[in-house]
This record gives sequence, structure tokens and C-alpha cells, in this order.
Amino acid sequence: MSNNPELIISENNRIIDISHKDFQKICRSCLNKNGMVNLFCSIHEGTLLIEIYKTLSPCQLNENDGLPNKLCYTCADFVKQLYTFKKRTLESELILQNICVKRERESEINPLNVDVKRELEHENMNIKQEKAKDDCYDSTENENCADENSTEDDVKNTRRKRTPKKIRNSQKIVIKKTRL
Repeated sequence: MSNNPELIISENNRIIDISHKDFQKICRSCLNKNGMVNLFCSIHEGTLLIEIYKTLSPCQLNENDGLPNKLCYTCADFVKQLYTFKKRTLESELILQNICVKRERESEINPLNVDVKRELEHENMNIKQEKAKDDCYDSTENENCADENSTEDDVKNTRRKRTPKKIRNSQKIVIKKTRL
């Protein structure tokens, strides 16, 4: 075994000086030599750091693969932040999907039931309007009829009584929500 340093040029043209004795003391992610945590012993939110690292990195990790099993503090913090971000996005996705499903269920009200309900309410409104008109005309039909002895005021009163009361056309459409 040689303690001679190896000079490695990384993809971003960074020169890395790694001696054989320091090989197990470098960060597996960035090759830094300062402040390390063991991937196989450190726990974050109840999960081993190695398991978190595996979900975030395409690298194959094995404790006995001969490669360094440490991360520097910077990379370990970054892995933890990514894990927290990943969990948050998955939780948010689930919440949003549940909202969409709930909205779809609420909007799946049977259109036939809604149409029948509208039609019935419309018919009820028409019946009420007709009844109101009939009531208005019944009370004046045989009273105060204009004849040659009627005064101008009598004729005006008769016309006023025969004119149906204004009926507000306030249709309410009630959509009954049904749960599936």
C-alpha cells in the first residue's frame, strides 16, 4: 500500500488529491475531506441516511463496496433538505389529488335529477302564478262592472282591481348534493 497521493481531475476540471490512507475519510458525494458523517449510522427523521441517499441518487451503495461510506456535513445537510423537499412534494401531491377526487365526486350530481328538480320548481311557480291570477280576477269579476251609470272613478277602480298583482319571478334552483 502506497501513501502516494493520487491526482484526480474531476468532470468540472477540479484537481483532487487523494492519498490511499485518506480514501475512506473523504465525502462520497463531493470528495471533500472535512467534517464527515457515516452514511450507515446517521439517522434523519427516523431513517438511515444511506436509505435517504439511495432514494435521491442513482449510485449503487453498499456498505462493503470498498468506497467511502461518509458524507461531509454540507452534502449530508443537502441530502436531508432534498429528502424533506421530496416528502413535502409527495404529501402535497396526495392532498391535491384527494381534493380533485372530492371535487369530481361533488360534481357528479346526476344531471337528470337536477333537471327534474328544476322542472318541478318551474311548474310549481307557474301553478302559484296562475292561482294568484285567478284569486285576483275572482274577487273583481262580478263587482263594480262598468255600466252607463258608472263614474270615471268607478271604471278606474274596476280596471285596477282586474289588473293582476305583480308576481315576482324568483325561481330558486336547488341542487341537492349527494355523496357517493
